[in-house]
Amino acid sequence: MLALIDRYRTVVLIALLLSTAGVRWAAAMVLTLPVESDGAAYLAIADSLVRTGVPTDTFGNHAFYSIGYPAVIALVGLIMGISATTALVANLLLAALSGWLLWRLAQRLGLPNWAGLIAVAAHALWVPGIWNAAGIARENLSTPLLLALLLASLAILEARRGAVVTAGLIWGAGVLAGGSALLTAAAPLLAMIVAARGQWRSKVGAGALFGAGAAVVLAPWLIATTALLGTPTLNSNGGFNLYLGHNPAATGRFVSIADTPMGPQWHRLLAARGEAGASTTLGVLAVDHMIANPVETVALDATKLALFWTPNLPDSADMAANPMVAVLRWGEVIQYALILIFALIGLTAPFITRAQRWVIVTLIGSFWLLHAAAYIIPRYRDPVMAVLLVLAAAGCARLFATRQSSGATPDGG
Repeated sequence: MLALIDRYRTVVLIALLLSTAGVRWAAAMVLTLPVESDGAAYLAIADSLVRTGVPTDTFGNHAFYSIGYPAVIALVGLIMGISATTALVANLLLAALSGWLLWRLAQRLGLPNWAGLIAVAAHALWVPGIWNAAGIARENLSTPLLLALLLASLAILEARRGAVVTAGLIWGAGVLAGGSALLTAAAPLLAMIVAARGQWRSKVGAGALFGAGAAVVLAPWLIATTALLGTPTLNSNGGFNLYLGHNPAATGRFVSIADTPMGPQWHRLLAARGEAGASTTLGVLAVDHMIANPVETVALDATKLALFWTPNLPDSADMAANPMVAVLRWGEVIQYALILIFALIGLTAPFITRAQRWVIVTLIGSFWLLHAAAYIIPRYRDPVMAVLLVLAAAGCARLFATRQSSGATPDGG
C-alpha cells in the first residue's frame, strides 16, 4: 500500500487539494454565513480598492483593518467583480495553497510521502479552516503565509540560495495580513544565526537581505498610509486593540469598545483625531492602565495566553441555535485534541533535526506570545494550527516507525 501511495503521490495530492476546495465550497453553500462585522469591512475595502484604488472600510477608515487580505480579494475581484462569491473563490485558492505548503513542509522535514498526504487530508477536513473559508476572515491568508515563512526558515538552515530574501518577502506579506505576524521574524532570524555558524559577517549580511525583502513588500503600503493618514503605519488599530486588551473592563476575550470606559467618547475621539490619532490616544490609556495595575496586567496577559490554547467548546446557545453547527464544533474539539497530542509526539521525532525543532518552536511561540497584547478570539489560533498539522503528521510517522521497528525485532526467547 505504501509503495502504491509513493507511486501515485502526485495524483493523490492533487485529489486532496481539489477536495480541500470542494469541502469548503460545499460548506459555504450549506452554512450561508452572513457578511458582517470584520467580513463586511474586508469586502468593503476590496470593493473600494477595485473602484477607486483607495482602501476604505465600512466606517470610512483607510487603514484600521490590515490591508493584506482585502487586497487579495480585490485581485480576484479584478476578474469577477466584488461580492461574497469573490471572497469565497479567494479563500478556496488560499486553502489549496495551504494544503500544498503543508506537503512541501512535510517533505522538507523528511516525512514519508504518506505522512505528508495525511497532513494535507487533515487540513482539508479541519473544521475551523472550513468555517473560515465559508466566511470572510483574514486567517484564510495568514495561514498559508505562516506556513510559507516556516518553509523559508527551514530553507535558510539548509543555506538554500535566495531563502533569506524570500523569508523577508513572506514576513512582510504576513505583517500586512495581520499584526500578529510581527514577532514571527524571530524564526527566520534564528535560522540565519544557526546557519551562519558563528560568522558575524554572514549574520549581518543575511539580516540585511531579510530586511530588504521585507522592505520591498512593506514600503509601498507605508508610503500609501503616509499619504492617507499623514503618518506611515501598518494599520491604525494597534492602540485600539491594546486598549481593548488592557482597560478596567478587559476580560482576556473580545470586549466591544462600547463596553469599555472610553465607549461613550470613542466616536467623538475618532472624529476629532482621525483613525491614527484616536488609536494612539487609546494606546496611551492602555499603557497607563498597565503601569497603574502591574499585577492585574500580568495575570490578565497570562489568562490570554492560556485562552489561546483553550478548546473552542460549544455552549448552550450554540446547541440551541443550530444543531449542525454544534456537531461541527464538537468535531473541532475532537480534532483539536488529536492534533495537539500527535503534534507533541511529532515535535520530538528523530527525523526532525534539533535546529529545525527550535525554528518551529520559535515560530509557534512568537505567534502565540504577541496575542497577550490584545484579546483572544478562537480563530486567532487557526494559522498556527496548520503548523501543528504537519507536526501531527510527523507524530503519525514516528509512531508507525516505532511499531515497524518493534515488529521487526526478533523474539529474544
